[in-house]
Amino acid sequence: MCDFTNLIIDAESGLEVPTCKSCEAGKYAGTVGSLNCTDCEAGKYSGEQEATCYFCKSGQVPNSDHTDCENCPVGKYSMIEDINCTECNAAAGLVGVEVGT
Repeated sequence: MCDFTNLIIDAESGLEVPTCKSCEAGKYAGTVGSLNCTDCEAGKYSGEQEATCYFCKSGQVPNSDHTDCENCPVGKYSMIEDINCTECNAAAGLVGVEVGT
């Protein structure tokens, strides 16, 4: 995110430029020069200094602060874009035997 009210002189170009800071993990800057960082949407995560948020891979869901992905526990699964792990249908013979499956 960039603060256009607090300009500094760039040492290389000599031009006035805004002071910019990276977004913290779990947030992203939607556009170059964005004034604010935006929280990742449900089902997505981001690390620090990200320009976008990402979906977790199958078998994982974002942690509560959207900074990383967590594996689903044994007996639960998730698909890409899921926000929660879902119980396997044991009655149908569908049981996850490894974490994140």
